[in-house]
Amino acid sequence: MIYGKIRKGYKTPREEICRGVDRSRMGDHEGGLGKEPCAAGTVQETLAESRRLAYSTVKTTMDRMAVKGFLQIERIRNLQLFKSCISEVDARRAEFRRMLKRAFGGALTPMIRFLIEYEGFSKEEASQLRRLLDKKKTECGRKERARNEFSHQ
Repeated sequence: MIYGKIRKGYKTPREEICRGVDRSRMGDHEGGLGKEPCAAGTVQETLAESRRLAYSTVKTTMDRMAVKGFLQIERIRNLQLFKSCISEVDARRAEFRRMLKRAFGGALTPMIRFLIEYEGFSKEEASQLRRLLDKKKTECGRKERARNEFSHQ
């Protein structure tokens, strides 16, 4: 299937289906159904609000995700129910690493530079980022001092 040029905000079927599975797992948050495990049809219905995907597209993608270890299949007679195998944090981390590697060769600093130069931050976002960096710098300083004290003993 050819999708052509990727537009800003465009989501691939896999990304949409992952979001549908997450919504189904998360209960009433973000319009979710609150049921896991869930059938491919349930995920398709959840996604219908944002994007029309054929049932066969959703089912095939979920089957492939199961083969890759992202979903687990529970069979009850003719029915296949899908359940997440990884946490939301692990899924986000893997997707972020994939994007970082593809767009910035895996380097974090060029990504941050790009965000600052081309996407911009509000004053509040810049302040939050500064606090996070200061906190991390303090933590790293403590670890370094502890390491130095230990190595001099």
